[in-house]
Amino acid sequence: PIGRLVTVSTPHAGIGACPEGAFWALLCLVFKLDPYGSPTVFSDYWKDVSGGREAYLSRSRWLADANNERDSGASTSAAMARRRAAMQRLEAYVLVHALNDTRVVPRESSTHAFWAWGGKGGPVVPMRQSAEYRNDSLGLRSLDEAGRLHTLPFLGDHLDFEPAFWRERVLSWL
Repeated sequence: PIGRLVTVSTPHAGIGACPEGAFWALLCLVFKLDPYGSPTVFSDYWKDVSGGREAYLSRSRWLADANNERDSGASTSAAMARRRAAMQRLEAYVLVHALNDTRVVPRESSTHAFWAWGGKGGPVVPMRQSAEYRNDSLGLRSLDEAGRLHTLPFLGDHLDFEPAFWRERVLSWL
């Protein structure tokens, strides 16, 4: 069993747009041909809020299951209960996130926050205001209320944190 789960700049709530930059622009040309089915990691995390929740739930190849958003196919009620129970057993769930992340879009996804359905590019719905948090489908609200959900922001882009931040804020959680 896992006692503590520490994630660093992980797009927990998904990726809703390609990152900026020449490399990403080229990669995204291939990706955009079939966002939910391309052979890139983006497809595992893709969440197109402008395409609607039902399209996301039916086409997501991993994220909808990982976040307990889909109760069909590979995500049976029993599988969802196992994932939620595993989260509940954590003594700490630590979300390390970059305040200026340009790779995870929207960057708040690293804290289980995302755009509202139908609102791509608009305001981000914070984790504590999301339906998934309120419904406690993955166990985030339970962890939070028990004081076991922690966010550690750092000033920087994606994985560009200072060694002192890692030593002083993150290592103690490992």
